[in-house]
Amino acid sequence: MAEEYELRSTLVRATGTGVRAMVLRISGYAVGFVGSILIARALGPTGRGLYAYPVALLGIVMALAHIGLEFAQVYLAGQGQDLRHMWADATVFSLAAGGVCWAAVAGVITIDPRVAGGLPLSWIAVPMGLVPLLLMSLYWANLLQLDGRLVTATWASWWGVAVQAAAVVGLYLTHELTPFRVLQLQWLTNGSAWLFLLLACKRAGLVNLRLDPALLRRAVAFGVKSYVAQVFRFLVLRVDQVLVAAYAGYRQLGLYALATTIAELLWLLTDPLAGAMLPHVVRAQTGDDRRLSFATGRLSLCIATIAALFGWFLAPLVIPRVYGAGFASAAPALRLLLAGVVALALARPLGSVLVKEGRAVTASVLGLLALTLNVVLNLVLLPRIGIRGASIASSVAYAMLAVSRTR
Repeated sequence: MAEEYELRSTLVRATGTGVRAMVLRISGYAVGFVGSILIARALGPTGRGLYAYPVALLGIVMALAHIGLEFAQVYLAGQGQDLRHMWADATVFSLAAGGVCWAAVAGVITIDPRVAGGLPLSWIAVPMGLVPLLLMSLYWANLLQLDGRLVTATWASWWGVAVQAAAVVGLYLTHELTPFRVLQLQWLTNGSAWLFLLLACKRAGLVNLRLDPALLRRAVAFGVKSYVAQVFRFLVLRVDQVLVAAYAGYRQLGLYALATTIAELLWLLTDPLAGAMLPHVVRAQTGDDRRLSFATGRLSLCIATIAALFGWFLAPLVIPRVYGAGFASAAPALRLLLAGVVALALARPLGSVLVKEGRAVTASVLGLLALTLNVVLNLVLLPRIGIRGASIASSVAYAMLAVSRTR
């Protein structure tokens, strides 16, 4: 009886923290939407597609660069390892991985310039320069969550979005918004979030410059083992945009990028619930951790379903009025993404237990199948029904990714 009471108490506390972070995230979305609307109105679908392509390439590089180190942090925290040593190791790894990514991207473009999509090299270089900062932000935010400071990490992201929105408003009012300037603003957004996360880590006592090479080797070894499953998930979220640009052009990419951005926001809406539960899942005994994860998964599924229903009915009405008539075709694509988004809301809370237990083989196989199916369906459907086909392909892949977290 005492254990049952403690488990319920943990669930209530974690859910309360998750709800506070969710409210904060929703307010951040509201601020971010202001900037997104102004960008869309200033640039139109084609301009939005032009800057969405380098950002999609950045997402693919990030998927390949992080090698699952944040999941290794979850596993090692469950083994009682010191978060401060993980902070130092992750920071050094981010710098090293960033350098490797820069060299790799430069080499790929040298071998096949078509990878740049016909854009100037500066358009690719500006977002790629962010790789080390983004990796550090990813790992630092994860460590703050493991330390029970989810709300603090969420505030850092909020301020980054707010700084960008303020800059977008200024450029919009002076008629200075261009696709390349939007790319440059990525530095303002992510650089601000990086700085706020660094300050938050310092206040939490996580900042430490003493490396633990043995722990870093363990983290990399576990990350590589679980990396295969995770990289497929991240690639599924971005490879479709590259295919849309290649087969349908930048205007259609601008429409599809808007649809996927809104869809991902609905999915990420429930992410704070999983983040708040993460430290409790890590510390819980076998069996209790599953109960906590599944309880969070059920709540996430309910919230995502309600949000998706609102999105289904409101998308055709709101998108043309808010973003402009030129973006009306994004509404059908968004609708077709919503079923997959609801399924994907289950992935994070259910996947935490798999990561803690070090089980990744089944998830890796299903992740590979999801990515393969996504690419094949895109190649078949894109030439026939355009971005609606990309939405169908992605929605199916999202559902398969959610299934992989239940195995």
